[in-house]
Amino acid sequence: MHTRLPVTIDPFQLASKGERLEGPIAIKTLTRLAPSLRDTTGEIQVTLEFGLDELRQPMVQGSLSGSLTMMCQRCLEPMVQDIDSRFLLGLVKNEYQMNRLSEEYEPLLVTESPIALASIIEDEILLSLPIVATHAPGDCRLVVAATGMDSVEVDTETKPNPFAVLKSLKKT
Repeated sequence: MHTRLPVTIDPFQLASKGERLEGPIAIKTLTRLAPSLRDTTGEIQVTLEFGLDELRQPMVQGSLSGSLTMMCQRCLEPMVQDIDSRFLLGLVKNEYQMNRLSEEYEPLLVTESPIALASIIEDEILLSLPIVATHAPGDCRLVVAATGMDSVEVDTETKPNPFAVLKSLKKT
């Protein structure tokens, strides 16, 4: 078991050896995730267990946990989004293997080796995020500007209908 995550890995080699990788990854190193975040400080805890299933299919079972600071799209204030993701990936080298992969696995296409470990982790984080980040109902701090709406008077005077002229053109 490794306590420090490597930058690059050969997933097929790790699967054949039954390796386990565990440790934190800095959020600031996840460059595709950064635009979705308000703050890139902190870490995500990662556990990856590589192995072969009973049919000798190379696979990786993983989990991610941590907190991300995002922007609430309702009130535009910072919000904490907890991440707790579990996934099971089948390692494949081509589209043919991908099509033959058991339905229990999500495919991880590995066309070259070694691959960046952060890209696998980042993909799983992005898949676990909500489409639109918002606080829970009632937790938003909406800022309502004073518009003076309390002093608006409603004009109850009847105004002529602008389409009344068209009535005279109607043949009955």
